[in-house]
Formats: sequence, C-alpha cells, structure tokens
Amino acid sequence: MHLRRLTLLACLISLVIACQASADARASRTDIARVYLEIDQAYMQADALSPQERRRISRDFDRATAQFFSGDAATAVNSLIEILADLAPPDSRSDTVSSAGVLARFTPDRLVMGADALTLDLDHATGAFPDGPAIELSIVGPANEPLWSAMIDAPADFDLSGLIPALKPARYELRAKAGTVTRPVAFFDVVSIDPRESAASFRDRLNNCKAPAPELRAAADLARSRLALLERPTDIQRLLNPAEPLRLAIDTEVSAIEQGRNPYRDLTGHLWASITIGGREVPFRVYIPALRASPMPLVLALHGAGGDENLFPTAYGDAELTRLADESGFVIAAPSTYLVFGAPQVASDFIDAMALFAPIDADRVYAIGHSLGGIAASSLARALPDKLTAACCLAGLAPLPPGPPMCPLLVYSAEFDIIVPDARIKPLADRLIAADEPVEYRLAENEGHTLMVGPLLRPSIEWLLAHSRNRPDPPDIAPGQ
Repeated sequence: MHLRRLTLLACLISLVIACQASADARASRTDIARVYLEIDQAYMQADALSPQERRRISRDFDRATAQFFSGDAATAVNSLIEILADLAPPDSRSDTVSSAGVLARFTPDRLVMGADALTLDLDHATGAFPDGPAIELSIVGPANEPLWSAMIDAPADFDLSGLIPALKPARYELRAKAGTVTRPVAFFDVVSIDPRESAASFRDRLNNCKAPAPELRAAADLARSRLALLERPTDIQRLLNPAEPLRLAIDTEVSAIEQGRNPYRDLTGHLWASITIGGREVPFRVYIPALRASPMPLVLALHGAGGDENLFPTAYGDAELTRLADESGFVIAAPSTYLVFGAPQVASDFIDAMALFAPIDADRVYAIGHSLGGIAASSLARALPDKLTAACCLAGLAPLPPGPPMCPLLVYSAEFDIIVPDARIKPLADRLIAADEPVEYRLAENEGHTLMVGPLLRPSIEWLLAHSRNRPDPPDIAPGQ
C-alpha cells in the first residue's frame, strides 16, 4: 500500500512540474533539458575536477533540482546555467552565461512546406541580456549552411517568413555565439506533409493490414503508438525526434507490416513507442546496439521522479548507458517508471514484450534505477527474483522488510546527496545485509543526487553483467567509486 501511494505521489509531482515548467513565460522543460545535457556532458569529461569542486557542483545541481521540483523553472534554468559556466574554462565563463541563457521560440516549430509565416521570439534566462558585446545568432541548415544571422543585446522578435522559399524538409538549428563560445539554443523542423495528416494516413494503412500472426499484430500496435510522435509530441520528444526523418521511418515501418514483416526485429539504434499492459499505456525507449547476439542480455532502466523514459538512453552521463550497450551488446529497455512502479506484473510483462525487438537471454535480465527508479528497481528485485538476474539502485532504495528470496542487489548512495541522503539509504541496506540478503552497499564519495549517475554507470553495469543464472558465483568486481 505504501508503494502504491508513493507511485501516485510521483505521478502527481511529475504532472505538476510539467504544467508549471511549461507555463513559465521565459523557460521551458526543453530549455532545462538543453542545459542539463550540456552539464552532464561537461561533468563526464571534467577529469581535472578536484573532490571539493565535484562536491560543490553536485550540491549546486541538487539545489537546482529542488527548484525544478518546486515548479520554479526560471530560477532552475538560471542555476543550471551558472553550473555550466563553472564547468567551462575560466576565460569563457561570462560567454557561457551569455550564450546558454538565450531563450528562443520559433512559431511554428514544425513548419509544413507551403506555409507562409515563421517567427522567432528571443529573450534571456536572466531576465535581461548581460552587459558586454551583443550576441550573434545564426540559423544553419542540415549541412551547416548559414541561412540567417543577427546581433542582439535585448529581447527581440523577428519575422523570418522570407526564409521559407529556401527551406526544404529538414531540421534547422539556431545557434548563439558570445565571444568564442557557440552553442545550439533552439530548432525548428520543416516537414513535407502535415504530421497529423501523415499520422491519419498511417493509421488507415495499419487498420487495413491483415496481421493474423501475434508478432505482426504486436508490431502493428507498436507502430500505431508511434503516431503520437507525429500528432501530439511533447517538447522533449520534438527535441529528440526530428520530424521529417521520423515521418519517413514510420512510413518504412508501416510498409514492412503491410508486407507481412516485423520491422522492429532487425532494428538497431533508438526507438520510442508505447505498449498497453494491464490496462496501462506504458511509454518506453528501447535501444538495440549494432553488436547483436542471439539471445541478448537486457537492462531495464528506470528513471527518477520528474524525468521520463528518455533519461537513461540519452541523458544520464551524456548517454553513457548507450555507449556501454554498444560495448557489451545488451538491449536497453527504458519504460516510464511511473507506470511500472508498484506493479511488478506490468514490469514482468513489459520485459517479455521486448522480445519483439530481439531474442532476450532469460538468464541475463537486469534492472538499474535512479532515485524513484532505484526504489522501483529494488522493489522488483524482491518481487521478480525469477525474472531479474540482478539489480542496481542509484540514490534510491525501497524499505524492504526481510522476506522472500530476492535477486542480487547493488546499492549506491551519494556522500553529498541532499535529496535522498545516505543517512536514509545506508540503514536500509545494512538491515538487508544483516538479514543475509544478497545485497552489496557502496558509497559514491564527493557525489550528489543526480550527477552521480554518469560516473557510476560503468561499474554498475559491469557488476550487473557479471551475474548470470548460468554462473551463480560471479567474479569479484572492483567497487570503483
């Protein structure tokens, strides 16, 4: 009952954050995601940071996370920009603040060929453009060809309708340059066909398909779910899925189904879809590496509260989990944590459904989760010991009482986590260890709640992959951090 109440609370928090962040006039979830991705990348590459610097940056990031959870998107994005500047070389700090703080909105952000209007609204996250030289803005095309530029030192609106005749179906990027620092700050897509019209056409074609085989019916249902990316994408989905390549990909998938083939069986790379399990519509991201074996290990990746299914495949640690999948040849299956948390049967059925993409090695199915996802992963370690081979929790652990057998569990807490402190996690882990449960506890020194994930993914995945039902005694793995 406690876990179900927590699930409902987590969903409510996520919805409130989404509404408040989207409603802020000067900063959106996309702006926060853009700056966070840059921070994550810089943090992963910052080998020269001292322990004290890592500690300070982690704490500042966790404070920004708390601002985000309070619905104060404008303050959160400014705090994140300051952290990004701290990670930049000292001589480019002010230029980083100037360029990263540009907030830009294209209307429309999906332009259909033949449209007659395109506008750009500009502001700055700090509320006023910083003193100093003007910021140079430029729009570049898919081959980095320059299409437009302007210098700005104050909020501005531009009518870009004159560019439309030169545009072709593709993604166009707006870049901001301050001093020697240049970074992308916004984008718009040009599409050959209205995405909603494309979705309607694809749906009609799928409905007319004769798909008697269960695998083909499941593939058709998956393709239908992907039409949401065309009809009602979220800001983050628009960021991650350029519109015209998406339309062409779905067209190819529908054509394969019409020909009686499962288009997802030989998939490599990323794919977003949703699947209905137990009356729940579960959105997910899946990643299949080019290094394919038969069968393949699977890692169930569960994000934290306030996040979504895109975090593990494309964010945490600058997409470190995806790189590890490429190295080791495992499937990443990242569902919305809110839909599987407190619902072990849904999680079990979701794992089974991943066989649509590749043969899954039932002896090597793992779970990893962060924060709320860590609580979910540890709960599943207890609830699904015959389904999961091993699990790992990062900055989150369920208060599991001693009970039925569980699969091996690795628990990480962060030394300077102000959101889920080590003082909450270690006693829970110690209680399980004292009861002779197969639990290992590790402390990530000089790390905070969120930025801990990237550096810990490699040792966590190495620990998980060392476990197999065919090898009951895994070799010792150095703890690392």
